[in-house]
Amino acid sequence: MKDIKIVLEQDSFTSFLDLSRWIAAFIVFAGHLHELLLSPYEQVEQQNILVAVFYFVIGLSSEAVMVFFVLSGFLIGGKNLARAKTGSFDFSSYCVDRISRLYVVLLPAVLIGYFLDIIGSSYFPEAGLYKLLSYHVVTEHLDSSILIGNLLMLQSFYTTVIGSNLPLWSLSFEFWFYLLFGLLIVIIFENKQSQWKFWKIILALMIILLLGYKFILYFLIWCIGLSIAFLNRKIIKNPIIAIIPFISVLIISRFHLITIQYLSDLLAAISFGIFLLSMKEINNSFLYRTKKINSVLAGFSYSLYLLHYPLILFLLSVWVNIFQINNFSNEYQPSGVGLVIYLSMMIIIYTLAYAFSLVTENNTALVRRWLKRKFK
Repeated sequence: MKDIKIVLEQDSFTSFLDLSRWIAAFIVFAGHLHELLLSPYEQVEQQNILVAVFYFVIGLSSEAVMVFFVLSGFLIGGKNLARAKTGSFDFSSYCVDRISRLYVVLLPAVLIGYFLDIIGSSYFPEAGLYKLLSYHVVTEHLDSSILIGNLLMLQSFYTTVIGSNLPLWSLSFEFWFYLLFGLLIVIIFENKQSQWKFWKIILALMIILLLGYKFILYFLIWCIGLSIAFLNRKIIKNPIIAIIPFISVLIISRFHLITIQYLSDLLAAISFGIFLLSMKEINNSFLYRTKKINSVLAGFSYSLYLLHYPLILFLLSVWVNIFQINNFSNEYQPSGVGLVIYLSMMIIIYTLAYAFSLVTENNTALVRRWLKRKFK
């Protein structure tokens, strides 16, 4: 019975992690689709509780990214720090694991998004979608140097995101989180007589100095997830109590009661970390029963995250061109035609992201094994 209980707890918690991943990706996607298609909440003609909840949830994209950072610190940081403590951490293997995980999806997704932006802005300019966002005119960010900078994970630090792919900003942070963390592990746990230790210290310092204070601030958020991996759930056992501060922070953030963006992100990360801690040994029948669907949806959440914005712009531009819609703007009501278009776009992009993941994410382990054999 004890073994069965442990299995149920492990399956429930794994299901919770998958649930958190795909919901966070969904919120980012749904928010961006709304931004390009639907009216702001203040201009909605028929406001009700369902519409209010919908607009509240899809406005949490920044908090959703903080959930990604905390989960990344928990899963990647926690697992590899545990390996380092037992002496089984291998830096080269760690680098191959992280690079394969990121680039197997990133490389084709960035190139697909880049060419979709070029084709869409060249052949379907009538929609005006590629110039709709005043803070980021897509056609001004399609330079080949920007593309190279994004492939080198320099966006957000030394260049902008390529084209319309706004979510790429967080990938550069993740990449350098991984590298800095791996170097710190080696520096702390490696034999003091290692001839390479000095150069690894220099490299870690260079990363910190060249990427700046913002990188360090968000690396601390990533480390919240890392710390949760080693905290005892006895600190807070009740998920219902633990979720209260998380929901409270979401409400505070959504209504802009905190004007400093980093402080809002930090509180979201801490409160989600508390909730994550309370779920570590949970035995929940709902999570156990839905573990399969959560696993499937989480399995292509990374593909969805990287592909959705270029796909939204391109598909909407094609749609406007086919139906000869004049003066297209993001002012559809969240009902009637607007809702049909919104849901249709969502289904199409989810389907395309899933198909893309079958070629990319599903083959990550295969690419990883090949790289390890190649560079052994």
